Order: sequence, then structure tokens, then C-alpha cells
Amino acid sequence: MAATQFKDVLPKAICEELIATVPNMSEMFESFSGQVLPRKEINRDWSYNFYRISKDEASSYFKYIEAILPNAEIKSFRLIHYPPKTRIGLHRDGWMESDGESNHGLIIQLNDPQSYKGGHLMVNNIMMNMNIGDATLYHYSDPHEVKMVKSGNRWIANLRLMM
Repeated sequence: MAATQFKDVLPKAICEELIATVPNMSEMFESFSGQVLPRKEINRDWSYNFYRISKDEASSYFKYIEAILPNAEIKSFRLIHYPPKTRIGLHRDGWMESDGESNHGLIIQLNDPQSYKGGHLMVNNIMMNMNIGDATLYHYSDPHEVKMVKSGNRWIANLRLMM
């Protein structure tokens, strides 16, 4: 399947607000399916950080997603931070029990791509060019990766959706 790109899904101020919330987050959170889990996780294979956001915390952002994908059910909302020398190797997603069944991912660029080097999102071996607030929708069968961040920090929102 081909990935779909959307321009200006989130306003720049919302993107900045999401990044700014990270230092003040609690250690635990309630998943969309009601499980209490650690909020932060460091990926063992590729060392990037992700922060889980509860349904209550994320609900004010749903209207932006529903405007572009009215038939999507949001199953999880996470912020992912790629510091220098982190990446995600080529893979396909699958749904997670803690989120509930899902079949699509939506990546929203939260910071200026000019503020870091590398870190390109590739879906089906095609580079996705995104500015702050832009998004890429992909099906879980689509192979995708994030190239190594060489310098700076890359921030994205990662949503899991059932469509």
C-alpha cells in the first residue's frame, strides 16, 4: 500500500506544546484500554524514547485527527523522541494488546526538520518529507524505518488507529 501524507494536521503551537509536556509527565499512565503502565519506555534495539499519553490527556488533539480521518478510531497516542545516534530499523508494525486492535499508524512531525540532521522517515523505501504539523498515514503491512539521527533531536507523535 502507499502511504498517505497530510499537510498541517496539527498547528505549530500544539506541536510545541506536546514536546513541552514531556518533562512534567507522571511516571505511570492509564492506557486507552485501561491498563496502568509505565509512561516512558526506551526501545532496547534502537534506543529511542517513547512516552505514552492517556486518552484523557490526548482527547483535546482528537479533533485534528478526526478532521483528516473521520472514520479512524484512535487506539493510542505516543510521543517519540529520537536523540542523536538513534533510529528505527526497517520493520512492520503490529497491534499491541495494551492499546487494543489497530491496523494503521499515523506519524505527525512535531519539530522543525531543519533542527536535526538525518532521521528521515521512509515508508515502502520512499522518503516522507514532513514539516512541523504534517503527518504520514501507513498500513501495518507497509515496511518503514527512521534513518539514524546524526545530530539534533527529532520529535514525533505516533498514533495507532483502527480503520
